[in-house]
Amino acid sequence: MLFLQDWAIALALGASIVLAVPFFAWSSHYLARLGLARQDTQASTAAEMIVLVQGMDVIRAFNRMDFGQSSFRVALRRFQDVSLQMVYQLILPMGVFVSVLMLGVPLGIWVAGWRA
Repeated sequence: MLFLQDWAIALALGASIVLAVPFFAWSSHYLARLGLARQDTQASTAAEMIVLVQGMDVIRAFNRMDFGQSSFRVALRRFQDVSLQMVYQLILPMGVFVSVLMLGVPLGIWVAGWRA
């Protein structure tokens, strides 16, 4: 609809969207890869928790509570590290995507002022 009102502003705003789409596609693909790694780690952590809970009687009987908890703690730490790595690695691509997309607003205002 904006294209019918003012084609120059519509092109300026559309350009920011067109430039932002590749960043979004790349970050979505990257997020999918990181998500799979996180899922695998989450599954292994859940398995460690199940082993710990199901084997609690045996662990207590042989006084191995520290060993059972430490293996679960290590698995939980791996899951936490993968989750944080995922967030850290997505900050830049998503920041670039939002920045490029938001640059369309001042660009549209500039084109509107230029055409007035």
